[in-house]
Amino acid sequence: MAPEIAFQHLERIPKNSLVLDPMVGSGTTMKVAGSLGCRGIGFDVDPMALLIATVWNRKVDLTEVIKTGYKVLDCAVQVDIPGLPWIDTDTETLAFIKFWFAEEQEMQLRKLSYLLAQYENEIGDVLRVALSRIIITKNRGASLGRDISHSRPHKVNNVNDFNVFAGFERSFQQVCKILKTCPGNNLSDIRLGDAKDIEHLRDETVDYILTSPPYLTAVDYFRGHRISLVWLGYTLKELRGLRSASVGLDKKPDSTPDNKLLYQLLKGVGETEQFTPSIQKALPRYALDLYDISKEYFRVLKPGQKATVVLADSYSNGKLVSSTQLFENAAMMNGFKLLQTIERPILASKRYLPPPMSTANNSLDKRMKTEAIMTFLKP
Repeated sequence: MAPEIAFQHLERIPKNSLVLDPMVGSGTTMKVAGSLGCRGIGFDVDPMALLIATVWNRKVDLTEVIKTGYKVLDCAVQVDIPGLPWIDTDTETLAFIKFWFAEEQEMQLRKLSYLLAQYENEIGDVLRVALSRIIITKNRGASLGRDISHSRPHKVNNVNDFNVFAGFERSFQQVCKILKTCPGNNLSDIRLGDAKDIEHLRDETVDYILTSPPYLTAVDYFRGHRISLVWLGYTLKELRGLRSASVGLDKKPDSTPDNKLLYQLLKGVGETEQFTPSIQKALPRYALDLYDISKEYFRVLKPGQKATVVLADSYSNGKLVSSTQLFENAAMMNGFKLLQTIERPILASKRYLPPPMSTANNSLDKRMKTEAIMTFLKP
């Protein structure tokens, strides 16, 4: 979410209000809420999103981060290549590592991963973000892949001369510079959680909801993030389990859907029979997910308060897929009243999509050119 959207919608609410972002992503809503003197609570199912959002919104002694970073590097030069149990005892995860990393980079990453695991605090979290920044890259980095930051990872080589230790040093220096110019404030509580079942929040306790649900044809960030998360203690099986709770996952519903409910949700969404088979398969799950998160929004929001959702439509086979109409249907079925919808252009340079082709009928070039900022009221 663009910071200016968050500022526009949060600057008028009273200080100390509780702002919820149940799909917190990198933590922009939390950052803006804190800068305006509001308390924030954010949830996500992606461990990398949680790590980044937490680091960005928490106070930390940057001098100590730099000191610890160099201490880790000094130890990494001397320590023997360690075993990492979540990798070495899991055949699938080990094979994944061997595919995406050349031997030299794997050995260096093993050392850093082993040493960083000893710092389970805010210092260690900053350094884990720094480590991830040299793996989740668009171009050259610690892995053998490219376009990892856009979650379109593809292997481009079998050799790599990237110096992981030098890259890690540059990265934690850069992260500290960013945090120095935009320090955290400890006003946000960010934790693992599913937007469809916000069990940590009691009824009618939230003053404002500001969030951006995944778009139907949006980037699957888990695909890229897992290449770093396997160095932070996760197996591929664990990551698949977390990903299965993602909104907008490209698969059928987990159980037999309520066809009557689906019919109401899909009114005005588009010519569904003309959509591609993959969209036809994903749409019921996506619709039911949006219904469930709308239901949770209504439950936790105080009466008389607002929820703002940023969402974009897409195209399938040249036909409009109106995710905004779908969310409006879901929200109103759960008791919300739509106050306003504002359309905002999305710059092509900001879209994580393959580069547009020159052909006029290219459907990828039609996706997500605008996004809708929809504000609802709980009566």
